[in-house]
Amino acid sequence: MPIVGSNILAGASGQSTGVDVGDYSGKSILFDHVTSNNTSISRTSDSGDGNRKMWTQSVWVKKLTNGSGNHHCFCTPVDNGDNSGISSLYFDANDKLEHYHDENPSSGREYGNTDINDRVYRDPSAWYHIIWTVDAANTVQKVYVNGVEESISSGSTYHPLNVDYNINKGSSLHRIGIEGWDGDGATTYTNQFMIANFVHLDGTYMANVAAFEDKLGRFSEDTGEWVCIDPVNVSYGTHGFWLKFDDNTNDSSGLAHHFTNNNSCPFLEDTPVNNFCTMNPLDNDHDALMTNSKGNNYVVWDTNDYDRQRASMAMTSGKWYFEFRQESTNTGNTVVWGVKTTDAQLTDDSGIGSGSAMADEWILTDAGYIANNGSGTDVSSSITDVTTVGDIVQVAVDMDNKKIWFGINGTFDGDPAAGSGNRYSNLPSSVSPMVGIGGGATVRGAHANFGSSTFTISSPVADGNGYGSFKHTPPSGFLALCSKNMPDVEIGQEADDLATDHFNTVLYTGTGSSLAVTGVGFSPDLTWVKSRSTTDYQAVFDSERGATKYIRSSSDAVETTTAESLKTFDSDGFTLGTNSTWNASSMSGVSWNWLLGTAFTNNSGTNSATITTTGQYNDDSKICCFTYTGNGSDDQKLFHPLGVVPDMIIIKRRNSANGWFVYHSSNTSAPETDYLTLDTTDATSDHAGIWSDEAPTSTLITLGDNNAVNGSSDTYVCYAFSGVNGFSSFGSYKGNGSTDGAYIHTGHPVSWIMTKRTDSADDWAIYDNTRNTANVRTKYLLANSDQAEATYSTALVDFLSNGFKWKGIVNFGNNGSGTYIFMAFSSGTGFKYGNAN
Repeated sequence: MPIVGSNILAGASGQSTGVDVGDYSGKSILFDHVTSNNTSISRTSDSGDGNRKMWTQSVWVKKLTNGSGNHHCFCTPVDNGDNSGISSLYFDANDKLEHYHDENPSSGREYGNTDINDRVYRDPSAWYHIIWTVDAANTVQKVYVNGVEESISSGSTYHPLNVDYNINKGSSLHRIGIEGWDGDGATTYTNQFMIANFVHLDGTYMANVAAFEDKLGRFSEDTGEWVCIDPVNVSYGTHGFWLKFDDNTNDSSGLAHHFTNNNSCPFLEDTPVNNFCTMNPLDNDHDALMTNSKGNNYVVWDTNDYDRQRASMAMTSGKWYFEFRQESTNTGNTVVWGVKTTDAQLTDDSGIGSGSAMADEWILTDAGYIANNGSGTDVSSSITDVTTVGDIVQVAVDMDNKKIWFGINGTFDGDPAAGSGNRYSNLPSSVSPMVGIGGGATVRGAHANFGSSTFTISSPVADGNGYGSFKHTPPSGFLALCSKNMPDVEIGQEADDLATDHFNTVLYTGTGSSLAVTGVGFSPDLTWVKSRSTTDYQAVFDSERGATKYIRSSSDAVETTTAESLKTFDSDGFTLGTNSTWNASSMSGVSWNWLLGTAFTNNSGTNSATITTTGQYNDDSKICCFTYTGNGSDDQKLFHPLGVVPDMIIIKRRNSANGWFVYHSSNTSAPETDYLTLDTTDATSDHAGIWSDEAPTSTLITLGDNNAVNGSSDTYVCYAFSGVNGFSSFGSYKGNGSTDGAYIHTGHPVSWIMTKRTDSADDWAIYDNTRNTANVRTKYLLANSDQAEATYSTALVDFLSNGFKWKGIVNFGNNGSGTYIFMAFSSGTGFKYGNAN
């Protein structure tokens, strides 16, 4: 089973000692317009104007909904009914950052409200930091997201005019949470978002990152991520303030510019320095009529259907505790709570309407049935059923022993702390919390609490590490689902051991003469090069076979040596020769680079191998490259040095024409019997002569007698990969054929993916975060084709903090009947430390 990445909760280690994750001392506040329209906080500024042409606002945002009206997470002045003097920044209904500057008609322009650029923000599982800074006297503004300046489109409507705006105006009403125009802010929205650490500086303009680094945030010296800090050495000016929402809306700047909480907006423990699990609206039945509210923790279904929704975090080891509050009065197995396999497809299934469950879920129903894989067991006599609004369902998950317990209102069916009395001990390697419905004619709801509770608790109880607010005491040793309880990531929490120290995408422009491609960050041992702008073929080079020797990923052709191809592997990249295939003048090119570096040789007869292998590997990233010579016999053993079972194996015959043969651990239910070919569009095929129908182990890869992988005296190269927490993931998914496409949980921020449909012929599609630096990702290349970089109107995908999600219908990634495998790499650190994408 593949490792599914870095927000997989593995163990109870708690917050990593010594890792810089920020030092914010407050909480967050939730604006939930789904539950109550116009939720907001506000204050009327003191008399006397401040600087009405210059200000900076800094805020951390957890944007919980997409495509649902404007998200007003910045402070907006309220107008006098004619919109004059308004200046604001907000997320619009298209999930883009939009600015609005409205001047008096006498200024020569009535208003300008325009998206600052085309980037979309659709990641509900983590936090964004946004700084908006304005210098109207010089008609400029800047926006920074997660410590990086955003480009702002040119033109007069993209910047303020040299006029006085109502921000910092004396005796003026200012709001956060709703708009300030139209007089009363009465527009109806159905969105929700949290904010934390809101800083407003009157009279300060931040012209570059250096102006606010270490004042409003900083890059972690360990993870490289932008982290949240209390404001330091800033000038608040006349009307400035700092809101840290420590159970109130008071100003902590020392100026006593306190706000009023107009709608009893709740204060939550979910913050940029301790990110809590929530239900995930991206990960549900795409056709389900579900509505999320209350910080995404309350899920309501308004249809007679059978639907599920998973949460934003997954569990692979350790002990975890969470709760659900019953919000429906109906009974009869119509609401279910529990866990589901993390990578299982979410589909309608009428089985849960009769006290039963699918094979990949473990549930408690509201009629008191515990179920998995068919009919359930009625336990209502021991822990009662869940028929009353306010009843609390308790779930304890022990992934070390693959056990699960359910409880109701403080009484468990069994004893989680003692590890006894569990109904099931057959959990798979990765599960996620889940809620679902099983039919019924009335509106039903489920309210989750993973520790940052959005339902009222009179005397909340924390876990053993001091995190979370629960109705009932978690069993001893069981923890809340939050980032501070996550284990260390294997790659991504030390400055010299980030994901980009092991894999990196680098672009270059050809010169037609010798070209040193730099910026890789290490000396690569495996480099894959492709022209983006032409149909010249792509090539794979590695330092084990040696520079100048390449194999075409899109062809079954033999290995070729070309002196003017990739000439050398260098300390920070590589050098290309004059060959126009990869280095024509003005050609745009891309390189994908992996670090190996540790040499090995294993002779036949050693470590149970029957064929000698020689190569290199990276023990941290679990990647290796080696060469061997075949012997033409069946059931032959290749030693590999990964120390774990490979999730993906790619073999290419070097001295004779043959395709690229691929093993993927999620290809089928018995992947050792099947193969794919990287150089073709072919669907999965079965052939005992490839892997000899024997699965790889932590030290050996088994080969059959087919010439493609083991011809007598033929030479081969093999690349093998295994998933690493925080760095890489390999898995499978099913498409849904919707613009609200399949969500794939990787458990780490995504920087690169390759997908392949397995049940039907289609391409190997590659996206990365360097050719497209922000969502939505539109540019793809095909491993099996030499076509130039392309876009297609529905070949759209979002890279997220914990996975990726298709935003269109495309056969190579999200066909409604398609089954797919994927390979993904991280962008730097794991979800434990990452920001929203």
